[in-house]
Amino acid sequence: MLAVFSYKFFWNALLAGVLSGLSCGLVGVFVVTMRIPFIGVCMSHAAFAGIILATLLGLPRELSAMVLAIATALATGHITDRTGVAPGISLNIIFAFTMSLVFLGIGLLGDRQVAFDLMWGNILSVGGRGLLWIVLSGVLSVVAVVATFGHIKAVVYDRTIAASAGMRETVIYYLLLVVIAFTVTANLSAIGGLILFGLIICPAAAAYQLTYSLGRMCLIASLLGALSAALGLVMLSYPLNLPSGASIVLMSVLVFFVCMLVSPKRREFGRREV
Repeated sequence: MLAVFSYKFFWNALLAGVLSGLSCGLVGVFVVTMRIPFIGVCMSHAAFAGIILATLLGLPRELSAMVLAIATALATGHITDRTGVAPGISLNIIFAFTMSLVFLGIGLLGDRQVAFDLMWGNILSVGGRGLLWIVLSGVLSVVAVVATFGHIKAVVYDRTIAASAGMRETVIYYLLLVVIAFTVTANLSAIGGLILFGLIICPAAAAYQLTYSLGRMCLIASLLGALSAALGLVMLSYPLNLPSGASIVLMSVLVFFVCMLVSPKRREFGRREV
């Protein structure tokens, strides 16, 4: 068991997983509190489509994925604000578009392995470049949240009230969407597009069970995301020879259920149902 810690690739994977868990857990708080859980799926498939298009056209993969994911984030906010439909509806419209691009691209690719790698992720092959993207996404998330936290709290609570208080709530809302897009894109190759949304949702949902404070929720969700990644690799993936990305997300689900069982809010929710 301990022999695996002598391999550099495992330390790279462990570092990438912990950093992914930290950044995904943090942005997941806003996904959960703003009630837009589908955004992780939508953004990951937008980045997925960007990489496939880049492969077809010979463009830089990371840049193409980032551009398409950010464009998706901005389009989601624009459709919501211009049409008055719920963010979930906007996300479904964008998702239909990005999924069509994904399947068109897969159909045109001669090598389907690129598509499979992006679907399931391969954290064990993460190198210096992949780690750099993950670090950048984490730094961007933390800086953006810390710099605008007071405004974020108001926007998460109610965008209308935030606007009436004179805040530039649209800027903050779009900023959050862009940060989510950047985080999803940076972690796509490591975790995999089909399961990345789980690492965004589960640690944040688990943290929601443990506190009423948005600040503490951000901290707890980040720590639980990192813990899920570390335990998923060490306790599931390596000893049982399971896919690493799926093991990390499965552990994040288990962490959620543990937090749900010990949640101080359970009694309150139980009284609401009576």
